[in-house]
Amino acid sequence: MKQGDYEAATKLFGTLNIIRMMKLVPREQKHFIIDTQKGAAWTDDNIRGPYGVIQKLMWEIKLQEAYLSQIRKKISEEKNN
Repeated sequence: MKQGDYEAATKLFGTLNIIRMMKLVPREQKHFIIDTQKGAAWTDDNIRGPYGVIQKLMWEIKLQEAYLSQIRKKISEEKNN
């Protein structure tokens, strides 16, 4: 599975459903999923691999949290006016 395939699948099914589906995979095939995801991570970031993907996701979470904080502040200000 390529990174683009994984992203398309998560857009179509959602992350939680993908995780649920992965839990249903027979034990003897789980190594294939792990190897596929690691390979996709190295394809996405050929220097840092899975670590780089995690760093990118953590940065995106921080950005979204900052954005959420700004929105909450605006909502609070609107309520007070």
